[in-house]
Amino acid sequence: MDHNDHQVAASFKQNILAGVIGNVLEWYDFAVYAYLAPIMGALFFPKQDKVAGVISVFIIFALGYAIRPVGGLILGHIADKHGRKKALLISIFMMTIPTVLIGFLPVYHNVALMAPLLLVLLRMAQGVSAGGELTGSAVYLYEAAPPNRRGFWCSMVSSGSMCGVLLGSLVGFLLHAFLPHQLILSWGWRLPFLLALPLGLFGFWMRTSLKETAVFKQFLDSRTTYSMPIISMFKEELPAIIKVILINIFVAVAFYLLFVWMPTYLQLFVGKVPTNMLLITTIVMLVLIILTPISGWLSDKVGRRYLAIFGISAVLILTYPLFSIIISGDFGSILAAQLIFAFCIASLDGVLFVVTAGMFQPRLRASGLTLAYNIPTAFLGGTAPLVCTYFIHKSSF
Repeated sequence: MDHNDHQVAASFKQNILAGVIGNVLEWYDFAVYAYLAPIMGALFFPKQDKVAGVISVFIIFALGYAIRPVGGLILGHIADKHGRKKALLISIFMMTIPTVLIGFLPVYHNVALMAPLLLVLLRMAQGVSAGGELTGSAVYLYEAAPPNRRGFWCSMVSSGSMCGVLLGSLVGFLLHAFLPHQLILSWGWRLPFLLALPLGLFGFWMRTSLKETAVFKQFLDSRTTYSMPIISMFKEELPAIIKVILINIFVAVAFYLLFVWMPTYLQLFVGKVPTNMLLITTIVMLVLIILTPISGWLSDKVGRRYLAIFGISAVLILTYPLFSIIISGDFGSILAAQLIFAFCIASLDGVLFVVTAGMFQPRLRASGLTLAYNIPTAFLGGTAPLVCTYFIHKSSF
């Protein structure tokens, strides 16, 4: 490899990091919020019982997701009309500001109903940004990666989001491990949200050096971009949109139930120690981060379909027996069951974005993928913690 090849490789790796860093921030925020649900419920809805407070927190969690398709349409339009880089810069900026502001919010004790109202507004602002962040970086990496390595590099999108979940669970674990409960209620809960500031500033700085993809440059130079990508998308890409929605229904529900909602369920309804449950999630996320790129790499060698079929079949077959182990097991049993789930989900996440991004024509890729990904994520993945918590609570009486 000569000097120029080294420069190209270094530049591409920098682009990978810049593309993925926003996913880390996005999923860090959503994970921290979910893992601190019992704390947030006590602070923002103190007049309700513990479970009702957590349900209220998950309602706001769901509202943040409900706005994601709108954000996806806006940022997808920008990406298809004005460039992938511009959309990625906007999304990370819009994610960082409201996340940090949550760390400064007054609680119910200070301003009564204004506290949950402000929390709703900031969560919805985050939802607009999140609507284009994950899929925007997926489109960027799909177009920037060599065709014979797209599976591996696109898997970094999923791996980056898991890094965010890992960071969120790790911060939640450290918070409970080193601060007394009263200090967490007093001021400690703010720290995870304030940590988003340096992460967001670093990500924005990294993205300023991104080079626009050659695919988009070609459209821009030839002036063949659509004037209204949103309208053209519905006319030309409806079959692909439906296919991607169906794929993401399964992935969204499985991931959110298993790795985002599960720690809260085990604490709230099974009586497990919060520190132990967050430690399990931290370990599982670390394993997922390792397995997902391996799955993407394998897909470049053996094909995407086999890995996807294995992942879906394994989750369907193993869900009931593994859930039984998780509900009644000790620390080791719960960890083992979650690791088996991680192995199955990794085979899906490793091929998710290389498969779905490739279903759309390049000029409408960002608009089509953001909409098709966000609809099931918003209305099934984002509501899964709320629905499960509500029905389990009701069935216990």
